[in-house]
Amino acid sequence: WHKHDRPLYTMPMPQQTSKPLFTLLAAAALLILADQLNRLVVLTQRSSEDEKDTPDGSMPMPMLPSPSSTNTTVEVEKMVTRWGGGSWNPLPWSLPRVRGRRMQSSEEFMTELNQLKRSMNISLPWDNDNRNFSLPTPIISLNLPKSATLTLKEFFKCGGFISAHTFIPSTAVRLGDCIRDNFLTNDPPFRGCDRDNATKEEIQFYSDAGVQGFLRGPQCFYSSLNDGGLDHIAQHYPHATIVMMPRPFEDWYKSARKWGDGRLFGIWKRICNFTGSVGHCRTKDDEPCWRDFYEAHTVKVREYAKTHLDLTYVEVHL
Repeated sequence: WHKHDRPLYTMPMPQQTSKPLFTLLAAAALLILADQLNRLVVLTQRSSEDEKDTPDGSMPMPMLPSPSSTNTTVEVEKMVTRWGGGSWNPLPWSLPRVRGRRMQSSEEFMTELNQLKRSMNISLPWDNDNRNFSLPTPIISLNLPKSATLTLKEFFKCGGFISAHTFIPSTAVRLGDCIRDNFLTNDPPFRGCDRDNATKEEIQFYSDAGVQGFLRGPQCFYSSLNDGGLDHIAQHYPHATIVMMPRPFEDWYKSARKWGDGRLFGIWKRICNFTGSVGHCRTKDDEPCWRDFYEAHTVKVREYAKTHLDLTYVEVHL
């Protein structure tokens, strides 16, 4: 488990037998099951309206309980049936082709976007005389890992915003798991993960809200990479604020490559099937390909902001 996880369920380990190979395989199977049940026990049944069968006859997926919910019962058998035991293919994703294109600076892009909005009489929060303006909530950072996601969380927390990074506050449940599950049932992205589980305060800022997968659900999900993820945000939060803080690629690549000796790149390639927008990133050392991937991600979010002008978009280069 991640160092911040606190197991909510523990499976008993099998006793030692005279068949070490069989014991090892059995122990591995139990660990996998324990990881699945660790997630299941923090889920809850939907309301009576949501418990109706879906049009295709499948069981609607239980969601994370809201802080006000007192019903934490989980129908484990239905959950396991719904998720097919955890065997999933990567969800589809896409990035634009950027190789050979000049990358605008953050300042250049923000100037262009602000001019476009003003030409269409779309108000900008910072265009008023009051310097103490507020950004529309929820505020969602779409930065990739190793792009100041924790720094942004601390910045907004310092400014008085209830902020979440990686996990639903006061739980061991990842934001990315919650958002992905809601995406698959077309529920609001933060349904069931929009409050601090201890204080019950509504979360206003979200960061590092993707998930790399491993053993849970259909594994990887990033709203800014997987197909339909950005539409999912705009559909349910049409006036939300999107925040991006791109790093110089060389700095990001060095940091991401160092993390777990390139483990992030390995997970993205093997489990998520994320690669560059052209070709496949062969290894963690394929720097040109990962440059293509990182810059294409920034371009994708920028292009979405230019076609969805009701969203407030803020980009500052790190």
